[in-house]
Formats: sequence, structure tokens, C-alpha cells
Amino acid sequence: MRKLLPIIPFILGLIFNVSGQDHLEPTNGVFSELKILQRYYNQVSQILLEGLSERPAAQLVILPSFSKEVVWQVHGDTLTNKFYAVYRTGSESIWYTVNTNDKAQDIKPLTTEIEISKEAFQIVSKLFAVAISNVKYPINDRGGTDGANYFFSSFQYGQGTRSGTIWSPDKKSIMRRLVKICDELILETEAGLQPTSMQLKSVEQLTIEFERIAR
Repeated sequence: MRKLLPIIPFILGLIFNVSGQDHLEPTNGVFSELKILQRYYNQVSQILLEGLSERPAAQLVILPSFSKEVVWQVHGDTLTNKFYAVYRTGSESIWYTVNTNDKAQDIKPLTTEIEISKEAFQIVSKLFAVAISNVKYPINDRGGTDGANYFFSSFQYGQGTRSGTIWSPDKKSIMRRLVKICDELILETEAGLQPTSMQLKSVEQLTIEFERIAR
């Protein structure tokens, strides 16, 4: 089974390649339905998504080539006026565990949840909704073997859950800026900290730029 391990970055790079750098690409959900990876995706879902909100206003699932998987969510309730950011990863890499010793059940989810302001909830939710609304099919494929797949999704009342994906984008692209600001927000949540005012301003500015692209 160890011989399979080097193959995963190549497979993911081919499946979720990137052509445009100003938009996400379509996905049928958080995960592909290809059988060769279905077992892995099922384990990621069971370990990292079990018990989390099924209708997050913003959710990012990160599947790296060589490190642990990550889920980040923003969800809340306008009736109770309570809003939260959630960070979750596994005690070990799910992919490596599944394909080396078949003991995925031994992986423990490590979760950090913090309460955030209504303003932060609304700002982040809008970024995800706008970025996902500009999903486009790729024209030219560009695969990758060392990076990560980013699966963005957002639940909006009246629309349901919409999603889009991107393979590690080019450094100077707007998609790279989307990934970068999300990485920063994830680190804040992991540390039990609120998003900073500077980060929220960056999110608002990026949302405006996505809105311009969509016109």
C-alpha cells in the first residue's frame, strides 16, 4: 500500500487542475466521486465533518499533498445572534493512515471553536458567496503534484449550498489572495483568536474585487 502514497498528489493535481486564476472551478460537492479516491473522501468526511454544521455560511476543506487535512467553517444563528468559527484537523494525516495501516478509526479530530462577531460572520460569508458565484469551467488544464486542493462552499437561504474548488493558485492571482487570507483566518481560529480588523478589511477589499470580475 505504501507504493500508492506518491500517487495521490499526481492524481489530485490532474483531477482538480487550474486554468483560470480569477475564479473557482465547479465541483459536485466537497469531494470527487472517482472510486480510486472514494474511500479516502469518505474517511475525511467521517473524521473531519462529522458533527459540524451542515449549513455553514462559509466552509473551506483543504486537502494537501503531503500534510494533514483541514476543515474551517463559519456558521451562526441570527435568531440567537451567536456566530462561530471552527477549525478542525486530524491527529494524523488521513490519507497516509488509510493507505498504510488501515486504522483511520484511530485518528482523532482536533477541534477549536471560537465565538466571533456578527460583523466578522457577515464579512467572511459574503466573500465566500461572491467568490463561489463566479465559478467557471476551465479552458486549459494545468496539473500539479505538490500543493493543495481547496474546496470552498457556502450555504445561502433560498439557494442551498454552492461550491467551487481550486488547486494551489499562482502567487500573483486573485485566487492566491483568496487562499492567503483564508489561511490567515484559519490560523487565528486555530489559536483561539478573533479575526483582526486589518484581516476583515482585506476580506472586504477582496470581495469588492471579486464583484468587479463577476460584472
